[in-house]
Amino acid sequence: MGRGGNYDTTMIDIAYIANTTDIFNTVLLQPGYYFHGDADIQKNLAVIRNSLNRQEVRRRTNSGNTDTRVVAKKSSTIIGCQMEIDELYFKPSAQRTGYQNRYAEYVAAYSGSKVTSSANRVFSFYCDKKNPYWSETQDKVNAFFDTL
Repeated sequence: MGRGGNYDTTMIDIAYIANTTDIFNTVLLQPGYYFHGDADIQKNLAVIRNSLNRQEVRRRTNSGNTDTRVVAKKSSTIIGCQMEIDELYFKPSAQRTGYQNRYAEYVAAYSGSKVTSSANRVFSFYCDKKNPYWSETQDKVNAFFDTL
């Protein structure tokens, strides 16, 4: 998803493609929050949750509404979410707590009944390359799926 000055253009483009064409079977929206972590794109978590629940790509407005329609859904495209986690969650560093907190916000935004229908719980994970913390990363991913 877009952030900063390109947010609107990016989300409008994605919405038109995902909602009105059958080019893709599934469109996975990535919030970009895990790595960037600013308050502006934290709102992307809610936009994606609303998009999953409605199965229609939504957008947010400058006033903060995170459930704004761009164009009515006419396609059969499934709307899903790509979440992010990697070794930075585990690797000792000054930023580790930030990554842990942001990942916890991902889980809080999408787990359990936050995505109202099990059919709408379509997730993939960006996990970077296999690294020394791979087993721990897999455990975190599996623990998320256990919440659904």
